[in-house]
Amino acid sequence: MLLSSDLNKENIKKRLIFNSLFVMAYEQFICGWEDTLRAFYADTIEFEAEHAQWKFSNKKDEKEFNEKVLKGYAQTKGKSIMGLSICYSLLRLHMIDDEDFETLKLVFQKRNVFIHEFPLMHQNVSEEDKVLFAKFLQIRSKASKRWILEVEIPTDTAENNVQYFDENGNFTPPEEACDIADLYFKAMTEIALQ
Repeated sequence: MLLSSDLNKENIKKRLIFNSLFVMAYEQFICGWEDTLRAFYADTIEFEAEHAQWKFSNKKDEKEFNEKVLKGYAQTKGKSIMGLSICYSLLRLHMIDDEDFETLKLVFQKRNVFIHEFPLMHQNVSEEDKVLFAKFLQIRSKASKRWILEVEIPTDTAENNVQYFDENGNFTPPEEACDIADLYFKAMTEIALQ
């Protein structure tokens, strides 16, 4: 039996903070993209008690959203997993690449470990976990920038002489194009893990 005197309180505190930030960043990423993609497929917005509700006037569009975004990725036994389906939608929309999607699958798995494997709380935060979280934060930022520049901001490179790709075709968005949540999680992680 593990006694409280056997536990390193500093390790537990760091692990608790790290796991909380990791899970919160993942959940916010999935919820945020679900809302963003719902707005992309929906055609009407209604406000109910200070909350925006995207509505579908066409059942075909709603069905397409549900099938492509919420149920578009089946991992085991044909069962779709909403979080990974949303990530897969970002891959299909070219907001992320194949490597990013594979990393997001690892993030999903690690998120489940952090939530369900509570006895592991006494272990140090591993370098592997820190690297995975850093990659995840980069993917968040990359997807946000691409969405902002390619979908939200109408760009006409010929007319405005704006280039978002280098000579090799690599996407190079300006630094100021970002999601505020990405900056928040980056700052919180730096502060929390000092």
